[in-house]
Amino acid sequence: MSDIKYRHIVRAIAETPWAIEPAKLAAICELVAHRAAGHELTADEVQARIGAAPARRQPTATGTVAVIPVFGVIAPRVNAMQDISGGTSVEQLSASLSDALMNPRVDAILLDVDSPGGSTGLITELAAEVRAARKTKPVWAIADTTAVSAAYWIASQADRLIVTPSGSVGSIGIILAHEDISQQLANEGINTTLITAGEHKGETSPYGPLSEEARAALQEQVDTFHAMFIADVATGRGVAVDTVRNGFGEGRMVLARQALEMGMVDGIDSFEATVTALQNAAARPVPAGDRPAALLPPSGAPPGAADSTSTDLAAESGLSFAVEAEAARVAVTALTARSRSLAELGRGDLTVAKEQSLREVCDALAGAQAELQALLASTTRHQHAEAVLREAARYEHLRATNARHEGARAS
Repeated sequence: MSDIKYRHIVRAIAETPWAIEPAKLAAICELVAHRAAGHELTADEVQARIGAAPARRQPTATGTVAVIPVFGVIAPRVNAMQDISGGTSVEQLSASLSDALMNPRVDAILLDVDSPGGSTGLITELAAEVRAARKTKPVWAIADTTAVSAAYWIASQADRLIVTPSGSVGSIGIILAHEDISQQLANEGINTTLITAGEHKGETSPYGPLSEEARAALQEQVDTFHAMFIADVATGRGVAVDTVRNGFGEGRMVLARQALEMGMVDGIDSFEATVTALQNAAARPVPAGDRPAALLPPSGAPPGAADSTSTDLAAESGLSFAVEAEAARVAVTALTARSRSLAELGRGDLTVAKEQSLREVCDALAGAQAELQALLASTTRHQHAEAVLREAARYEHLRATNARHEGARAS
């Protein structure tokens, strides 16, 4: 009976929509049930079940960069979970972000992420706060070493997202688990009768199997949060929603190099190098509100398309031109790889929308190529020599022609 009693606690956790690594959710449910049953666990036992709680928890400062840790399970009003798994509360992250924005000694913010994800509660709100913070100060994020699900949801809103060489990002999806314990109760000789009011009240009760209607209602919850997740990532990364939905790992974790090729991250580097790069980037900031949202194209622009305003502002902000050029190259490479993977290509039948998008990107890239080649030509040594020779030959030809005409009129 005690096992059945504590299953209710686990069910309350599992039936909440989560943006988390599935194995981590299972481990949390097991651990909570174990604790709820009155069992104490040593630190070593907790580590054996769900991994060690990260040692760093409080925001720190590295020079003028505020480093905000995003460790462990992310959820609203985290309490015991924080002690168990080194988790982070959404409120704590929001407060730390606000403090860093208001601190005059802080020039830039780095989200230091190592998390399996967490609850969906208040995550889209926090994502919006990170995006808004970019208008005030540079906000970067680093997956050191993983940014899973809800953690990637948040990290993808930064100006730039870096991943360590052995790191991984992704798991863009939502999970929810329903338990039917009716058979277990029957084996115990227990028959439960629900007395409800309201057409759908009790439809997801664990005392019986889900009806098709109840299952559809739960699926709708999952799909709604998934759509919010995808929309935020698309906005944060400056790509189309379809790019995130049909790419970006499609629910799987993606290793560093592949994530860079897909456009899920902006670079691969160590934590120390990222802090240094951010300090350099923030050394000559442009006025608040004028700083570019990201090095990749703005929200709503075709992936890989150039934006002259963002490029100008990025140059003014002190960002390395080499980094900017590499980001553009990676974006184009990722778009090309993504285009080759479209299922419609195998059938030779692209949708009108996708065909139009690709044509617009081709036009934009062709225009950018022509302009860049003209810029290169204008800086080439002796670039005018050939033109001068052509003009000289043209002048001589015109002079000779005029002389012939004058001679013909004279005769």
